[in-house]
Amino acid sequence: MTLYQKLRWLTRMGVDETISETPINRLKKQEKKIIPSNDTSHAISIKPQTDTVVQAAITTALSATDIASLSQFLHTFEAATLKKTAANTVFARGLPSAPLMIIGDMPEASDDLAGHPFTGEHGELLKKMMAGIGLNLETECYLTTLIPWRAPGGRKPTPAEIAYCLPFVKRHIELVNPRFILLFGALTSGALLGIDSLSRARGTFHAYQSENLSAPIPMTATFSPAYLLKNQSHKKYAWEDLKRLKAKMSESENESI
Repeated sequence: MTLYQKLRWLTRMGVDETISETPINRLKKQEKKIIPSNDTSHAISIKPQTDTVVQAAITTALSATDIASLSQFLHTFEAATLKKTAANTVFARGLPSAPLMIIGDMPEASDDLAGHPFTGEHGELLKKMMAGIGLNLETECYLTTLIPWRAPGGRKPTPAEIAYCLPFVKRHIELVNPRFILLFGALTSGALLGIDSLSRARGTFHAYQSENLSAPIPMTATFSPAYLLKNQSHKKYAWEDLKRLKAKMSESENESI
């Protein structure tokens, strides 16, 4: 019998595949084999692009020698993805020589359109809040935000977006060198204090330090005006924080006399 005849006989007997001497477990999950390829055109970069943007932000921010140059660098920082979707870059408002520097989380819709922080309804509430502790918003407060560009739809900024904005606000603090700093919101207190919970950040003072500062700056946190407009019941807690801030500022003034 020839080989061809043997194959025909096996086919007639119902044999439809060949087998080896080693048994095969058909129920075992088969692992996919990855075939190496020399084609790197679709390879995913191991180093995130975010690192490059953050490093560029650090270099750019540190090169600012005054507030005017920092503002210019921030307005022309094209590496920021948020800048491409925002209407304006929101830098600052008020007198840099003011004793209190206020830092909010992110521009509201009205701020994005105006190009200045704390405008519209939440700006009016802030004005009343400062007046309540005897501070003029325009002459005794310097206003800015952690994130200078409003995220699309007002969504919360991503960790990557916060990372490339942080060097600019840190340099901003160094150049202004205020006597006191008031933070609004958990986002800002998390970025500058490392405390993500606003309930743990507020109610006390923290020492903000930097190698480019001659001395630590007293820093505290509370609820933002925009948040208070939507959560009226928290106004009493914000009022307690503001009274504590005023007492601290008055104490400092008495010591300097």
